[in-house]
Amino acid sequence: MRSISLARQISLDSVSLERMLQVRQRDLAGYREQLSTGLRVNRPSDDAQSFSRARKLEVITNRYDQYEQSIVVAQSWVDHTQDNLNTLADLFTSAHEEAIQAANDTLTDEDREAIASSLESSLAEILDVLNTRVDDEYLFAGTNTTVRPFEQDGSATADGAGITYYGNDEGRTRAVGPDVNLDVNITGQRILETGSGFTITEAFQGMIDAIRTNDATQIDTALGELITARDHLLDTATEAGNLANRLDRINEQLGSARIEFESRRSYYEDADVTEVVLDLNRTETSLQATLQMMATLQQNTLLDFLR
Repeated sequence: MRSISLARQISLDSVSLERMLQVRQRDLAGYREQLSTGLRVNRPSDDAQSFSRARKLEVITNRYDQYEQSIVVAQSWVDHTQDNLNTLADLFTSAHEEAIQAANDTLTDEDREAIASSLESSLAEILDVLNTRVDDEYLFAGTNTTVRPFEQDGSATADGAGITYYGNDEGRTRAVGPDVNLDVNITGQRILETGSGFTITEAFQGMIDAIRTNDATQIDTALGELITARDHLLDTATEAGNLANRLDRINEQLGSARIEFESRRSYYEDADVTEVVLDLNRTETSLQATLQMMATLQQNTLLDFLR
């Protein structure tokens, strides 16, 4: 009876140790995975509630990634807009300075023609700037960005300088934050119209015509219109600058919010590496002890059998 009881006890101890060994091996694999991934929660079975909360926060941070990418694209577009508007304003400033020279009574007809020809070259440059492309899209075409927006073709809808606008007056709307949508462009129509009854290109052409006719009154009027057009361009460039500043502020706010969401997600799923290393070492020690106990039990079982 004693040998049967002893055999039963040894069997029970062996089963218990086998179970303990499986638990230690599973724990060890888990700790090693945590060190490898840096995550405490790698699947729902690790911690269902934390896994669910971390995934919801991950969706939010991914959405914020998209907002930030949209802002980067928008900032590039707005920066190009501001730079080109400033370039246009500089061309009008230079034209005004040349026109003042043309108003000098001592100039000959050849001198004035030279100035008029120079201004025509500047008008061609203005047209080039108005047709600027960014990544194969026309900057000042509204949403009709695949069509060259400005042509000096003298069409039925052309302005007094013979320039026709083929873009539209629609905004390029971009989602740059939760419930925040911004038009990130300034349309060619908005740039062209000074709000004073003439376009910027009409003001420019008017000065060329006034110089060629050597009409002092017309030159004086044209000088005022050039300044009006130049100021309109500067005001529009300022609008682009304000939009750039707003995008910067939104980007900063998104960055702060994103850090907060990532911190919360980290709280739910990231592993404490120091703690995991300690747990892993303790588990390895316990595993070795379990293996030693199993070896001892097997040795005792063999001795009992030999007796």
